[in-house]
Amino acid sequence: MRSSFAAFPLYLANAMKKTLLLLLIFSYSISFATTYTFIGSGSWSNVANWSGGLLPPSSLPPGDKIEINGSGTCSLDVDLTIVFGGTLEIKAGKTLSISQPNKLVNAGNVTCFGSLFNNSLISATNTIYIENGGTLQNAVTGDIHLSNGGEIFYNGTGTFVNNGLIRLEDPAIGIYLGPVVLQNNGIISGNGGIQGVTNNQSSGIISPGNGAGNIYFTSLTNTGTINIELGGVNQNAQYDVITAYDNVIINGGTLNISFINGFLPRGSQSFTILLNGAHNGTFTQVNFPAIAGVTWTIQYLADRIIIHTLSTLPVRFLSFNGRPVRNEIELDWKTAVELNNAGFSIERSENGVNWTAIGLRAANSQKAYSFTDQRPFSGINYYRLKQMDSTGNSTYSSVINVRMIKDKWSIYPNPAQNNLWLTGKVGPNTSISIYSISGNLVKQVNATSEQIDISNLPSSTYILQIVKNGEIVRLPFSKN
Repeated sequence: MRSSFAAFPLYLANAMKKTLLLLLIFSYSISFATTYTFIGSGSWSNVANWSGGLLPPSSLPPGDKIEINGSGTCSLDVDLTIVFGGTLEIKAGKTLSISQPNKLVNAGNVTCFGSLFNNSLISATNTIYIENGGTLQNAVTGDIHLSNGGEIFYNGTGTFVNNGLIRLEDPAIGIYLGPVVLQNNGIISGNGGIQGVTNNQSSGIISPGNGAGNIYFTSLTNTGTINIELGGVNQNAQYDVITAYDNVIINGGTLNISFINGFLPRGSQSFTILLNGAHNGTFTQVNFPAIAGVTWTIQYLADRIIIHTLSTLPVRFLSFNGRPVRNEIELDWKTAVELNNAGFSIERSENGVNWTAIGLRAANSQKAYSFTDQRPFSGINYYRLKQMDSTGNSTYSSVINVRMIKDKWSIYPNPAQNNLWLTGKVGPNTSISIYSISGNLVKQVNATSEQIDISNLPSSTYILQIVKNGEIVRLPFSKN
């Protein structure tokens, strides 16, 4: 199914905004409060390079304008912010080069009729215009960051060469290429769209999302690398997809598939990773994650590319559950089928990324198992099961999470005379200390009982500090 770019969502979504923005820019173009003109060559921060010795401020206010009209290249060696209503204009035949480690932040209007070279960082929340023979090149060290309405309108000539990083971080923004071709030798990542023709060269990389996401193109030719992350079965929300509203030509290149957020495919599942009007060609190399018991296939259809998984795991799980009980977390799981199962390693994570084995359970004939995590993290705990078979292969269960509610500590009586009593579970992993109100350690308490002897303390106000499993609680009390 082919569809013209008349249906491209970026174009329609931004048409009214562009009209309003141009009117605002025009209103400022009538009379600028102050115009700063670069007339020399070399360093931006050299006052002698500016007409009348008038050096622009690092944050250009509304109504002010900077013109690059030098005898040679202007090297931006300071951080520069163009606020809304401010204007930066690069004249025809003139060049602005952004040097490391400095940055150009645009919330106003940047228009280039000459050449703009980015060797460092361009961060835009408004539009950058490349007009009438102007060019933009992103060097290997360059980073173009478009977010919160930031866009590039490229109505220049030739080729937009990206050797660095382009980050699209708002689905409603994009790059509008006009007659220009985007030649990607670097990285394009994030969520957003590119209107026009994009060639992902052999050294180029396209990585949708920060996590799962979608990059959409008008037309895409690929000889480079495409990275797709799978974090679930829901397109865009849980796994990456690339959308092309016109043609996709795959002249070889590499497709890399990886997992995020602890996801692992179960049974037979399908993931549509590329949607397009029409496509030709196949990838030269497809790299799938190596998982015991999972078979991968790739399917090339006229208007999409789909990857499929078929799981023939030695163990089929019926359930995997967890629940907090007092200050511990109890896990249980059941299986329906076990082939050559040697047992399970229980793994825990605080962030769903980094995992630690905390216990083992051998296989049993009842196919029902339980495990108690006696020292869970405070907050959310992630758990998964690593099933190990007798041949040395292993597979993982799905990931569950259990929230551990913090201990509710309190002390009584308060004020106290000879003894304090704690409410809360005191154990070998508990440390209790008493501090003066000024923060000096007064007493280290033997943390084996809920009763605390304070008979030898002078009358004053103190802080009782409880440390358990990394959680710190401080309770004030008075001694009479």
